[in-house]
Amino acid sequence: MQLDLTQQGLYLVVLVLVFFKIIVSDIRYRLIKNYDVLIVLILVLLIRRNDMETAILMQSAYVLVAGFIIVSLGICGAGDVKLFAVIALGIDPTWFLLTLNLMLWLGGALAVVMWLRNRLKQPERRTVVTIPYAVPIVVSSSVGIGLSMLT
Repeated sequence: MQLDLTQQGLYLVVLVLVFFKIIVSDIRYRLIKNYDVLIVLILVLLIRRNDMETAILMQSAYVLVAGFIIVSLGICGAGDVKLFAVIALGIDPTWFLLTLNLMLWLGGALAVVMWLRNRLKQPERRTVVTIPYAVPIVVSSSVGIGLSMLT
């Protein structure tokens, strides 16, 4: 059992590092790379390998379907949807709605802050402000994965 906990700890450390890389990339370039999402997928599957259930797979599928609609409407990018669909595999269904709610609140707060910053910085110009959605996705999903590991 000790070896398993050590391996999970190592996977979590690597996951946090990849999350940090994704956040930095999204803030600087508004880009989430596919290989980063693939690494997150592998790590999430390794962390949750003993308790993957149908409900977890279904919530990830729901994220993909809803994400397809959201991307089609131009609300967010496909990288954000792929990232959350992969991370959804690591969140227990008990904590999924809490994670989603936290993500929406953090995303809304980030959007308001960025809008205000843009208006105060350049009040005469009307520029399009893009939101790095990876920040609320990663922060809220980290909470969801952490709570899932505790239960």
